[in-house]
Amino acid sequence: MDKIAKSKDKHAWADRSYELCEVIQNGRRNQKMYHIFYDRFLPCVVKKSVFDHQVSVATNDSTLCTVSDEAFALLLLENSWERWVDIYRLQKGKVTPKRGQKRREFESDVPTKYTKGGIIYNKTVKNKDPKGWSAEGIERFNELYDKVKKDRKANKGFIKGWLKERRAKLLHGTQASKRKRPQPQARIELMDSEGDDSGNDSASANLGSHDGTSNESSDEEIE
Repeated sequence: MDKIAKSKDKHAWADRSYELCEVIQNGRRNQKMYHIFYDRFLPCVVKKSVFDHQVSVATNDSTLCTVSDEAFALLLLENSWERWVDIYRLQKGKVTPKRGQKRREFESDVPTKYTKGGIIYNKTVKNKDPKGWSAEGIERFNELYDKVKKDRKANKGFIKGWLKERRAKLLHGTQASKRKRPQPQARIELMDSEGDDSGNDSASANLGSHDGTSNESSDEEIE
């Protein structure tokens, strides 16, 4: 019974899909949800390696990422949220296809909110509708841009707490990685080593002895 209850709780949030998206749109006032947004979604827009580097040197919002980056990440989240939740429901939480794998089962018939396009599974089907961001989507981006700008000014303390937490996680992950992956040592064998069992020294001596004996024998035969 407990497992069933937990399973229902796990999927319950999906039934309030857009409600959760609106919670994230409330910005830094909901610190818990915005921490998740900063951890999971923003690095995808900035590029994770660049984002992690900026985390190590940033002192405020503007030195971490631009207002445009943050607004665009919010727009992407809002644009695809209902589609992602539908995929989650269809797959019952198992939504991790391999890289490069194109499978219809990981798709959804729920359209994105502001864009047209996507992966074409049947190349014989031609669609002449223009792809890309709609005018409504561009207007929404401008709204989010202004919202993020105001949110940063009104909640300056958010970024300090998030940076502290993020740096601690990165440091812990680096230390754990070093413990798990010790540096391998290369094997080295010296050919002229005194303790060499390979017989290289004796082989060299025999060659020298052979040469000398051969010469002496040749001299005796000549005489």
